[in-house]
Amino acid sequence: MNLPAIVIIGDKGNELERFFREKGLCSIYVRDIDELKKRLLNEDVAILLVEENLKTSFLRDLISSCSPNTKVVVFGNGSKSNFSHTGYEYIRWPNKDKNLILRSIKMGILEYAFLKNRRFFIKRASFNRKESLKNYQKIENFFYFLQIFRSFKDELNRCEDLKTAVIVCEKYIKKIFKCDFFGLIVDSDNQRFDIYGFGNSSETEVLENFLRYLVLSFRMLSGIQTQHLAEVYINKRKKSIDVLIDPKFSLNNKTDILFGIKSYMIFPMISGTKNLGCIAVGSKEEDTFDINDLRIISFIGYELAHVFANIKLILHIKDISIKDALTGLYNRRYFDEILQHEYLRAKRYNLPLSLIMIDIDYFKSINDSFGHLTGDRVLQELAKLIKNSVRQVDVVARFGGEEFSIILLNTSLEKASNMAERLRSIIEKHTMLIDGNKINVTISAGISSIRDDTLSERELVEEADIALLEAKRNGRNKVYMCLRKGIIKEVKAEGLRERRRFKRISTHLWINYIPLLVNNGENMIKAILKNISEEGISFESFQEIERDTLLLVDLDIPSRSGRKQHIKAIAQVVWNKKEKDKNIVGARLITLEPSVRDVIKRYVIENQREE
Repeated sequence: MNLPAIVIIGDKGNELERFFREKGLCSIYVRDIDELKKRLLNEDVAILLVEENLKTSFLRDLISSCSPNTKVVVFGNGSKSNFSHTGYEYIRWPNKDKNLILRSIKMGILEYAFLKNRRFFIKRASFNRKESLKNYQKIENFFYFLQIFRSFKDELNRCEDLKTAVIVCEKYIKKIFKCDFFGLIVDSDNQRFDIYGFGNSSETEVLENFLRYLVLSFRMLSGIQTQHLAEVYINKRKKSIDVLIDPKFSLNNKTDILFGIKSYMIFPMISGTKNLGCIAVGSKEEDTFDINDLRIISFIGYELAHVFANIKLILHIKDISIKDALTGLYNRRYFDEILQHEYLRAKRYNLPLSLIMIDIDYFKSINDSFGHLTGDRVLQELAKLIKNSVRQVDVVARFGGEEFSIILLNTSLEKASNMAERLRSIIEKHTMLIDGNKINVTISAGISSIRDDTLSERELVEEADIALLEAKRNGRNKVYMCLRKGIIKEVKAEGLRERRRFKRISTHLWINYIPLLVNNGENMIKAILKNISEEGISFESFQEIERDTLLLVDLDIPSRSGRKQHIKAIAQVVWNKKEKDKNIVGARLITLEPSVRDVIKRYVIENQREE
């Protein structure tokens, strides 16, 4: 914008121009009317000074040629009241106080400059209104994404395990993308990948195809084999990996495998040099995703890779802090914490609690005869044998060098004695084949149980240890229990009553269940059956189930002839235990048809193995 000018017209123009020049203001005295109109149209004129003796029609003609921001001031020797055009400012000239005139003129110039700038920006904003609204929408979407992503990261950082983090991902991915399907492949344990899929429950087949294509793409890009795929979860429910591994599908026939999916994005999750899986979103609509969505999913993919890597590292550190490096059992520090916690719980709620202390007989002779590496192998195999011989809810720990301890929850002294003698018998009959050497070992065990006069968990350990020493003094390969303070008694095998009335065998069958009274007609939940007997089952489930919950269960029982018999029963949950990211549930079969019991009994007899 040029310097705002003062244009003067009238007989006294020379005098006014001289006055303004002395005061440092730019002014122009114009005599020719055409020249004046030209200046008014093409130049920045802040103030038009007009002598009052001009004709009214001429004055109106001049005003129409001015910018709407130009201030018109009429000057003369008369008074304002004598001037007919009262809509314009009037100044008396000459005036005794010319500084007042000067101040008015300067204010007019500043007002013109302000209005000129304001008019310019308003005009420009109006001209680019559509583009401005579009840019504003982009900025608004950007800040919305930042807010969502900040909440996303905050919740992820509070996750303590991978499955919880996956659920958080599913929650926020639906907010960030307009997608119908969401898939995630995550390294859960040393190149063992879990697959998660989320979508509409009524479109399970399309979701499975989407996950199948995701798995095939990931296998091709990463070079992983089928055995590297661990668990499959579709809408939080565990499925067999066979659901996604189908030889008839390949990446070459996208039309078949991606039936119902029009748009999709797949991005790997890489942390450093490690491939931790991949993330994918899919839609039933065409052209759902654009280049900005690809940038966003790449950003999320890199962030998730770091978050999952940190969670795995934290879990690993936590695991090695509570686990014995050689045997994989809990270590002494964790044993002390759990025993103190369970002791206080048992005291408060008046629950039974027992403890078994185990020592390997003549373990030093094994090290001396076969070497310490063979001795380590014996400890590892014995730890595995003990772990597999007790209940899922029991806590097994390595107490010392060749000593082990078992915390038996909700178990009386009689039942603990039964379990300890049964375990001693199993180990006595078990032959270990290590580096071509057949090695048999025996154990001595001491048992203690909580009583009214038990003052602390330390007393449980002391009494079990005293009973263990008594077993070793009396020839080893024995089990002794502490009845009361100072009273130790040997546990005789012939005097024991088998706690379980029916033989229980390990298995790996699929079972379907549905919680009664609280399910409201939802679909059956799939789980893995761990063991079965005529009176009860235990299974591994993705969902947590409260104790005393009634379940409707059904499963297919195979026979040696190859035929499968479908059975149904009602079971009541007796115990449950969370182990890493799995829930182990024990249930008692409470309503069973005689024919169904016969099927289970026949299956147990056919598959039972001598201990």
